[in-house]
Amino acid sequence: MSEPDPVAIGDDAAKLTAAGGVLWRDTNGTVEVLLVHRPSYDDWSLPKGKPDASENPIQTAVREVTEETGLPFTLGVFLSTVHYRVGSHAKSVSYWAMRLTDGCADAPASVDVEEIDDFTWVPLAKASGVLTYPTDRAVLDRFAQIGTTPIALLLVRHGRAGERNKWTGDDYDRPLDKKGRRQATAIAQTLPAFAPISVYTADPVRCRQTVQPLAEALQIKVKDAPNLGDIEFAEDDERGFGEVHKLLTAPGPVVLSTQGGVVDALTSAFRVDHNPAQVGSKKGGVWAFGGVGDQIVTADYYRTLQPGDE
Repeated sequence: MSEPDPVAIGDDAAKLTAAGGVLWRDTNGTVEVLLVHRPSYDDWSLPKGKPDASENPIQTAVREVTEETGLPFTLGVFLSTVHYRVGSHAKSVSYWAMRLTDGCADAPASVDVEEIDDFTWVPLAKASGVLTYPTDRAVLDRFAQIGTTPIALLLVRHGRAGERNKWTGDDYDRPLDKKGRRQATAIAQTLPAFAPISVYTADPVRCRQTVQPLAEALQIKVKDAPNLGDIEFAEDDERGFGEVHKLLTAPGPVVLSTQGGVVDALTSAFRVDHNPAQVGSKKGGVWAFGGVGDQIVTADYYRTLQPGDE
């Protein structure tokens, strides 16, 4: 297994930000990517755009690519953030892989024809020669390495649940606090873009509450994973890893809401370079693991999905 390269989204200090994607499809075994033409610049580029105030970068990327292409897709692995200058300002743009929904034969169409007036599906091997900017070509190079990797597991650490020493009941029953409920809402508003098939939770109430809004948004039921809480995993980690193997080899993506100890154990087992001071497993954070079967090859870390929350 290759070493995953975890990334924390939302750490860039550039004043100007944007987000977009490499929208791709498989045509008889050939990967093709969609490029867009902007008449005001007379260039060929990847679809992207600026954030709304209420969005995290994933939401911006999904909205902008949807608006600029009119096509349905499933979000995939994080690709890279590129940096360049626009006049006197530094700008950063984050990109994700986005797979066209299977069976979609719709022609792309932008909501603003003055912004995007033409499209072309290009075989991946030829797309760099069409793109105008080297930063876009760098994103495409990264896509060529990992872009078609499907997301297998969305590992969620439960949202904030107050202070343990101030809770007088059974710790399993300690609920999310106000911030934890906001984190659960952000998860429910963001993770559907990955098109999860199932949602699992460890036994603590706060774990279930963190993904219950997501399950409701997906119109599916939360399933129990009683062996994947911190206490149960520590008691029998072999059993716990066996349960995780089942999740990784099930149709996915699969969402698992659990506690910090299990998150740390899994990131270590997946050989993620897990530096708590730099990356960590913050409450309400999400790891998106990409791979096939139980072979994990990418690991993207989203420290927070709440806009403006550090």
